Amino acid sequence: IAITADLAGFWRGAWAEARRDMRGRYPRHDWPEHP
Repeated sequence: IAITADLAGFWRGAWAEARRDMRGRYPRHDWPEHP
């Protein structure tokens, strides 16, 4: 999905976009809003 050195920043920002994209591809998987 993504490579980052700022893991906290990923969860605050990029995770929402990654989650949205992956939910479309893998709808049967649980994609939590706040992992």
